[in-house]
Amino acid sequence: MGHILFLTDDGNCPFKLRKDDRVADGAAEALRILNDDEFEALVVCAGSYSIRLSSFIRRVSKKNPLMGIVLIGEDDVADRVTRSLIDLSLSADSEPAHIERQIERVIETRRVLAECDLVGKSPEIKAIGELIYRVAPTDLPVLIIGDSGTGKELVAKAIHRHSPRSRAPFLPINAAAIPAGTLESELFGHEKGSFTGAVGRHEGYFEQADHGTLFLDEVAELPMPVQAKLLRVLETGDVVRVGGRGTLHVDVRLIGATNADLISATSEKRFREDLYYRLAAVKINIPPLRQRPEDIPVLVYKFASEAAAKRAAPSGGISEAAVARMMDYHWPGNVRELRNLVENAILLAGEKPVAPEDIEGYFAEHALMGRPLPAIPLAKNREPENIESALAMIYSEIKNLEAKVDALADKIDSPDALDLDGSEKTAIIKALRDSNYDKNKAAKKLGISLRTLYRRLKKYDIIAGWSD
Repeated sequence: MGHILFLTDDGNCPFKLRKDDRVADGAAEALRILNDDEFEALVVCAGSYSIRLSSFIRRVSKKNPLMGIVLIGEDDVADRVTRSLIDLSLSADSEPAHIERQIERVIETRRVLAECDLVGKSPEIKAIGELIYRVAPTDLPVLIIGDSGTGKELVAKAIHRHSPRSRAPFLPINAAAIPAGTLESELFGHEKGSFTGAVGRHEGYFEQADHGTLFLDEVAELPMPVQAKLLRVLETGDVVRVGGRGTLHVDVRLIGATNADLISATSEKRFREDLYYRLAAVKINIPPLRQRPEDIPVLVYKFASEAAAKRAAPSGGISEAAVARMMDYHWPGNVRELRNLVENAILLAGEKPVAPEDIEGYFAEHALMGRPLPAIPLAKNREPENIESALAMIYSEIKNLEAKVDALADKIDSPDALDLDGSEKTAIIKALRDSNYDKNKAAKKLGISLRTLYRRLKKYDIIAGWSD
């Protein structure tokens, strides 16, 4: 078992202690010990303490966000920020051997995630860590799927670092950043004179990554001819340089990544089906941050700690209310966006804690960015009042969008339509009467679309066929 700090209210630990384990008699002593030493896990036995467990857990998490936290017995932790910081809650009636196995499992998961530079306590992140640990020793191709900013390259690096190829090169390439005309040459190399400007032989990325790992991001952007050559490399390991006559054999593990729907791309013949199945021998899906809000507190505390370490002056950190507000935002830029916001907020707040009002302007400005439809963040045990608040926000956003669409439609129809010295209603009624209440004819008389006429009828509460 790993390096553990046990917290009890009487100094008696019900578990067998091993080398480097410590027992704290009360919260104050635990905080003092944590100031002087680092632990892989904190095991809290429920009891009577000088401070509330919620406050204690937040304080220790701010100091060591990556430490595993296990609660044993009934507790008073109710707020969602603190609850998301806890890795595991166990009943005090559980068998000691079962509790010890569960604590060890938390520690092992924490180790894997830390080694992979993955931060979070959600089941999704834990599952990714375990999958990395299993697939890394193999040579299977891997396809990483996730939105921009979720950490696809981070996962690829972790797979390489824990593989037998870790001493060989890890070469990250973004296919979308290379012009389509030169992509084939960059990946597979070219011979002298093979095209205008080819003044010498060029080794492609596959040759450069020989015996190592090639991380190819944005694989959905690969042109079809390049896809065909890539499939050959995956199947045989043979590379043909542009303008070359012979083949070169390379030993490269390929890890691809995309934020696109490759299934749809294959059905639309934009991506080779055989390449997809070859590349996706193992798929790792990284869910966007909005689908795992329980990861936000530990990420915030980690980024805040790093930002504070860069400052010469003291930092006030981030308030619980501000962290809770961050859990309700949809984060279109994912972890990258969260890091930027935390770092900027810490810098601007100075010595005072970052409060919700300090970041509310940012959320208001980015309310609809990257959000085609409003969505309630997914989380277990979501409180009813939070659901009601989210629904109210969705309704408000829909009404705002409707107003913008109506205003834009009016401009498209005719900028001067119905500009009759404020007598719109009278003009509409007259046009309806003159056309015997045929709405199509009335709209043509008024110089507007039928859609706009219907909106005007609704606006002025005019019933077709009704005379004033």
